[in-house]
Amino acid sequence: MLLLSLVVFLGIFLRAYHFHDWLRFGGDQSRDAAIISDALKNKNPLPFLGPNAGNTNFLLGPMYYYFSFISEKIFGNNPVAMAYPSLIFSILAIPLLFLFLKEYFNKTLSLALTVLMSVSYFLVINSRFSSNPNLMPFFLLTYFYAMLKILNNRGKKNLLWVILIGISLGVGVQLHTTFLVIMPIVTFCVFVYLLIKKYPGIWKNLAIIIIISLIFNTSQIVSEFGSNWFNSRQFFAGFRSDSKTKGNLAMEAFYISACQVEANAYTLSSVGDDISCRNVFRSPLSRGNGEYLYYLEMTLGVLFSVTGYFLLWRNFRKTKELKKKNFLGLVLLFNLVTFIILVPIAKIIFVGYFLIIFLVPFVLFGLIIEAIQIGYGKIGRRIAVGMIFVLLSFSLIRDFTAAISYRDGLQDDAKNSTLGEVELMAQYVLATRGNSSSLFFSGETRIGPRFYLPVKYFLNQANIDAKFIKAINLDNSSQHSPLYYIENNNGKIIPGQAVKGHEIISGRQFSRQAILILK
Repeated sequence: MLLLSLVVFLGIFLRAYHFHDWLRFGGDQSRDAAIISDALKNKNPLPFLGPNAGNTNFLLGPMYYYFSFISEKIFGNNPVAMAYPSLIFSILAIPLLFLFLKEYFNKTLSLALTVLMSVSYFLVINSRFSSNPNLMPFFLLTYFYAMLKILNNRGKKNLLWVILIGISLGVGVQLHTTFLVIMPIVTFCVFVYLLIKKYPGIWKNLAIIIIISLIFNTSQIVSEFGSNWFNSRQFFAGFRSDSKTKGNLAMEAFYISACQVEANAYTLSSVGDDISCRNVFRSPLSRGNGEYLYYLEMTLGVLFSVTGYFLLWRNFRKTKELKKKNFLGLVLLFNLVTFIILVPIAKIIFVGYFLIIFLVPFVLFGLIIEAIQIGYGKIGRRIAVGMIFVLLSFSLIRDFTAAISYRDGLQDDAKNSTLGEVELMAQYVLATRGNSSSLFFSGETRIGPRFYLPVKYFLNQANIDAKFIKAINLDNSSQHSPLYYIENNNGKIIPGQAVKGHEIISGRQFSRQAILILK
């Protein structure tokens, strides 16, 4: 228990260190923060539906907004409080993974795997900003653990686990579009198996699960009835649109296989990146490691996944112990269903999508370690310790270098904006606006919108209106005054020079960006 507490504490430290200043706060977060803020101020009620799913018109369930609303109600109306659910559920997932793994592995190996999870850069970084998918690891583990208990209890004392399945299913389908399909299919398959095996009370348990999950999705159901099933039609329209690719089924399956190989390695070792699935084997120079190092990494990743899945299937077929068979069977089923569901959208998704099955690489690695220890005795145990140490070192090094990067402001760019940087920008604009209650912004193609949207959130909170004008539409008319121009600028700000035909009055340099006040 003491060691587990230390592991959880390490996970808390990595997830909470400089949480405010280094919190990712971009366009999606500023949009969600405005929705929650308006609800807290009674300007608008919480919506019946949640945020858009990807680039589609389909809206997820509102549970993510509800968690954020409760958090801000408790901790204050601010973007940091909105992100606390991502942080808290990520921390709670650490001991829950230990409990889940202990259903198959011994305590020592389960703890070692949990240590790797607590320091995994992929999981750490996804706990450090507010987003609906970031809540998935906790609810997925709750779902798995409760499902295993039902499978292992054979109909005895299942009420608690049935309730937890209903809750995790009801919440899970609102956190990610794929879960809306994956979790019901897996639940259906498990209960078909239970019926075949004649577990007692199955229909009653299934009814409770359905009722609880429907209760958690009441607002969606009400919305659908009131809109003639508009959101459901958008879901199928978006799925059809995403699945229309020129590639064949074999190529799409290859993309998903490659992406899962990358995701398994990335999750476990923190080596890799959140890149497009179709580019996993195509961009050896994209990470700055050099071509040979890249292909070495991919070779090791393929070797790990192939070995792990082989052991997963072999152990599932050979093991006689029901508890272990249930564990492996559930992991196999969930991974298989996920793979099938992702194939039609293979060309548009990224490695980050595999957060939905983050626990798989830890199970695979546990099976590999177990096989080495059994096959090679004392030498095998030394090899296992060495492998764990290497992976732990990789993750800690990645976490450390990322922290240095955030400290030096290098994470504020066209892809990311941090709350600390955005707040400083907003404070500068508010201090220099004079008496103007309506401000204009412009900027470089990618930098301008990236920082304008979160800055606008703070301006709106101060009852200041802000509008963005594309740089190509700027002219010398005074209607765009005061005009703030956001650009990537590591040099000096020289008043008197012109930008897009507008004279620079003054400006301020931030980490890597500058805000110029133009005449």
